[in-house]
Amino acid sequence: MNYLTFFNSMSSDKQDDYAIKAGTTGAYLRTHVLVPIKRRKIPRPDLIERLVEATNGKVSKAELLNFLYDEDINKSAA
Repeated sequence: MNYLTFFNSMSSDKQDDYAIKAGTTGAYLRTHVLVPIKRRKIPRPDLIERLVEATNGKVSKAELLNFLYDEDINKSAA
Protein backbone atom coordinates (compact mmCIF):
# COMPACT_ATOMS: atom_id res chain seq x y z
CA MET A 1 0.00 0.00 0.00
CA ASN A 2 1.18 3.51 -0.74
CA TYR A 3 2.47 5.09 2.48
CA LEU A 4 0.60 8.37 1.97
CA THR A 5 -2.65 6.47 1.40
CA PHE A 6 -2.01 4.44 4.56
CA PHE A 7 -1.29 7.52 6.67
CA ASN A 8 -4.16 9.59 5.31
CA SER A 9 -6.64 6.74 5.85
CA MET A 10 -6.33 7.25 9.61
CA SER A 11 -7.90 9.92 11.79
CA SER A 12 -5.55 12.44 13.37
CA ASP A 13 -5.70 10.55 16.68
CA LYS A 14 -4.87 7.25 14.96
CA GLN A 15 -2.00 8.95 13.10
CA ASP A 16 -0.63 10.12 16.44
CA ASP A 17 -1.03 6.62 17.93
CA TYR A 18 0.79 5.11 14.92
CA ALA A 19 3.59 7.66 15.23
CA ILE A 20 4.02 6.98 18.95
CA LYS A 21 4.15 3.24 18.25
CA ALA A 22 6.99 3.97 15.78
CA GLY A 23 8.84 6.16 18.28
CA THR A 24 8.08 9.59 16.85
CA THR A 25 5.19 12.04 16.74
CA GLY A 26 2.39 12.69 14.30
CA ALA A 27 3.52 16.30 14.14
CA TYR A 28 7.01 15.22 13.01
CA LEU A 29 5.57 13.02 10.27
CA ARG A 30 3.13 15.68 9.06
CA THR A 31 5.73 18.47 9.18
CA HIS A 32 8.84 16.75 7.84
CA VAL A 33 7.95 13.50 6.06
CA LEU A 34 4.51 13.96 4.50
CA VAL A 35 5.44 17.08 2.53
CA PRO A 36 6.46 17.65 -1.10
CA ILE A 37 9.67 15.77 -1.93
CA LYS A 38 11.79 18.92 -2.24
CA ARG A 39 11.13 19.74 1.43
CA ARG A 40 10.94 16.18 2.74
CA LYS A 41 13.33 14.99 5.44
CA ILE A 42 14.38 11.36 5.20
CA PRO A 43 14.08 9.62 8.58
CA ARG A 44 17.04 7.77 10.06
CA PRO A 45 17.25 4.08 9.07
CA ASP A 46 16.12 2.90 12.50
CA LEU A 47 13.01 5.10 12.33
CA ILE A 48 12.25 3.84 8.83
CA GLU A 49 12.28 0.29 10.20
CA ARG A 50 9.98 1.26 13.08
CA LEU A 51 7.59 3.11 10.75
CA VAL A 52 7.28 -0.03 8.61
CA GLU A 53 6.81 -2.29 11.65
CA ALA A 54 4.13 0.00 13.06
CA THR A 55 2.00 -0.43 9.91
CA ASN A 56 1.46 -4.09 10.88
CA GLY A 57 2.24 -5.29 7.38
CA LYS A 58 0.12 -2.75 5.52
CA VAL A 59 3.15 -0.93 4.07
CA SER A 60 6.36 -2.70 3.07
CA LYS A 61 9.81 -1.21 3.51
CA ALA A 62 10.09 -0.96 -0.29
CA GLU A 63 6.82 0.98 -0.46
CA LEU A 64 7.91 3.38 2.27
CA LEU A 65 11.30 3.92 0.63
CA ASN A 66 9.57 4.51 -2.71
CA PHE A 67 7.42 7.18 -1.08
CA LEU A 68 10.38 8.80 0.69
CA TYR A 69 12.75 8.92 -2.27
CA ASP A 70 10.68 8.82 -5.44
CA GLU A 71 7.17 10.14 -5.00
CA ASP A 72 6.07 13.72 -5.06
CA ILE A 73 3.25 14.10 -2.54
CA ASN A 74 1.29 16.22 -5.01
CA LYS A 75 1.20 13.32 -7.49
CA SER A 76 0.24 10.86 -4.73
CA ALA A 77 -2.67 12.99 -3.58
CA ALA A 78 -4.13 13.22 -7.08
